[in-house]
Amino acid sequence: MASLNGNKIKDSYQGLLKTVDNNTATGTLKEITDGQGNALGIHLGTAGDMLLEGSLEAQGIIDSSGGNKIAFFFANQAAFPDATTYHGAIAHSHADGKMYFAHSGAWVELALASDITSVVVDGVTLEDDATNGLQVKDDSISFSKLASEFTEASAMSADDVDWSTATVFTKTLTVDTTLTFSNVTTGIAKTLVINGDFALTLPAGVILLNGNYSGTATKNFIQLISTNGSSEIIATISNHI
Repeated sequence: MASLNGNKIKDSYQGLLKTVDNNTATGTLKEITDGQGNALGIHLGTAGDMLLEGSLEAQGIIDSSGGNKIAFFFANQAAFPDATTYHGAIAHSHADGKMYFAHSGAWVELALASDITSVVVDGVTLEDDATNGLQVKDDSISFSKLASEFTEASAMSADDVDWSTATVFTKTLTVDTTLTFSNVTTGIAKTLVINGDFALTLPAGVILLNGNYSGTATKNFIQLISTNGSSEIIATISNHI
């Protein structure tokens, strides 16, 4: 790096930078020139503003804050820079009305909201209906996609009926038993299939509309539906002798 040490001003002024009018810097942007008046395309002001007439290339991190305004405008895709050189960049094609990002040597199109008419989540297709908004596509949900709480039968080893684990619960009583319910959801129905010649007590909150538990029955079918969480559950009991 050249030094000015030992050089006279008359021999080095050509490489010095100055304002275009040779006066002090002000709040108004002034172009910077070299000592011979050659314009550098850089305009500076005392407010810290800067205007570049050419390109800015940064090899480090550009860190800024505030309401930054950076245009990514190009007339069309043909005007985009090289996608390999500018990997990770974004660009707007005015002709297409689309945004793109550079990846693996190509410009990849970003979808507009209007382009997305359906999405697939865990194998279930959701469609954007003009009248009803986002909804499940007809015939998109098969039995295999339903959760276990709607498809499984569970043999109970304890006395708690966890509504989130199965739709049918089976149990053979070996002692007088008081059931408890957990994870009860309003509007969900469950079926208990219970036998055993012992007393069965259902949880508080159960309203029995019809039937009674029979210890001598081969099976007791207890159908339950929650109308208000665990505080109100409607039940009916049918006996198979």
